[in-house]
Amino acid sequence: MTLHSLVTLRQQMSLAFFLWRAAAGLLGISAILGVFLSGVGLYGVVSHGVTRRAHEIGVRMAMGARPADVLRLVLRQGLSMVAIGAAIGTAGAVAAARVVSAVLYRVSPATVGADRSGAGGRGGDVPGYPDAGAAGDSHRSMAVLRQR
Repeated sequence: MTLHSLVTLRQQMSLAFFLWRAAAGLLGISAILGVFLSGVGLYGVVSHGVTRRAHEIGVRMAMGARPADVLRLVLRQGLSMVAIGAAIGTAGAVAAARVVSAVLYRVSPATVGADRSGAGGRGGDVPGYPDAGAAGDSHRSMAVLRQR
């Protein structure tokens, strides 16, 4: 019997998870693009508001308003839109986290970023099996798994 394709476990896992990693990369690029576009949109809305209020701002400056007061007025308008958007986004994220936690087994919104095993929080969750992910390096992990 001959071996035709001999690959390491790391290479096999890399091939197995390639599509998931590619999808995660595309999702990350989409998120960055969304943040950029929301920033451009916010700039456009605030710029439009300042343009529409140019006469009012000119009257305020002519009546003796300090530039810092006018700047504060414009920034308050823009930041109020950011605060409303952040509140709506936070509410949406909390709702989405509840939906996702209802679909996934033994995952809650509080533990998504808190795992230490690097295996999505599954290290040590199976009764009778030690937490191999917390062992540190691969040699110690294999030794822990061999105990079983």
